[in-house]
Amino acid sequence: MDVSCVDYDPVLINCFEGLLETEHPYNFVASQGARELLEAEGASDKTIPIVQKLILPLRAGLTSRDAKTWNNA
Repeated sequence: MDVSCVDYDPVLINCFEGLLETEHPYNFVASQGARELLEAEGASDKTIPIVQKLILPLRAGLTSRDAKTWNNA
């Protein structure tokens, strides 16, 4: 499937929420999915409208005391 056809809301949001996972393969799928979506052509146009929805899971990851979760975020 072409990444440019993916609806970023909810897929990118789910990937950011998945960054809170510590078990393999969940953390890998979340980080790889988020990376591919954000690097895709035209990603900024699809990401800007949902930035507010990405902040909470990203903040949760960056304030986590778990090193794996923090590194994922």
